[in-house]
Formats: sequence, structure tokens, C-alpha cells
Amino acid sequence: MPYGFINKYVVIFLNIHISFETINITNMMESMNHNPIVYDGWNLFRYKDVLEVRPSLYMGLSYTKSSIKS
Repeated sequence: MPYGFINKYVVIFLNIHISFETINITNMMESMNHNPIVYDGWNLFRYKDVLEVRPSLYMGLSYTKSSIKS
């Protein structure tokens, strides 16, 4: 269980660390609040993997992808 992500609205990845390779994207996204925002400054994850799990916003330097329906 990704305890650091439970009930969070936003997660920000601002550096590259080997421990990020072990993050289960599905578990992370499912544990976060409704319509979470993931800011990935290093393109650590594939945006499609993040957005497929649940409606969310995936951001990085100079781009934004969303699966949130208006």
C-alpha cells in the first residue's frame, strides 16, 4: 500500500530516484483523492498509465494531459 499517497490531492516528482521505479501506478492513483494531480518533472511515468487508472491530471514541464471529463 502506498501510504504516502493515501488521500492526497497532488503528488509532485521533482527528481529522479531509483525508488520511484518500484511505485505501482495503479495503487498510487487508487489511493489518492478524487481527480488527483500528478506533476512529473522528469517524465518518470507514461502519462497513459496514470490517466487510465482514474480521472486525473498529469503534468510536467510544458505539458498537461487530462482524463477528467467536464
